[in-house]
Amino acid sequence: MQFQILGPLRICAGTGEQVPVRSRHERTVLGLLLMRHGHAVSADQLVEALWPQRPPVSYVSNLQTYVSRLRERLPGVPIEHVNGSYRITVDAADLDAAVFRREVAMGRAALDGGDPVEAAARLRHAVALWRGRPLADLSVA
Repeated sequence: MQFQILGPLRICAGTGEQVPVRSRHERTVLGLLLMRHGHAVSADQLVEALWPQRPPVSYVSNLQTYVSRLRERLPGVPIEHVNGSYRITVDAADLDAAVFRREVAMGRAALDGGDPVEAAARLRHAVALWRGRPLADLSVA
């Protein structure tokens, strides 16, 4: 699966078809986890993003439901629950933000190594990944 967060959140299956995640709450959880892929995001941070004013009484079970639904929609994509936090682990090649960082680093290295043509190609590829403000369709920080 390919995950795109450099613009509106988009998930594509290996076939190129978009994977629908229609619930705003599920998209918010997924977006935050992808922004910090490989790192834990505390349940408190997720709750704050989901309900900035005041969480419902059932916020713990609601959050667990959203994560459970994401696991169903994204088979083979590990979303772990560890010590009150959640973590998603995706291959860096499957996340546009990680590819962007890699291409920028390789472009800088090429420039430092005296290869401006390779540097320009890498940086153009990095810039082309952007489709707008990260997670533009969600209200997350």
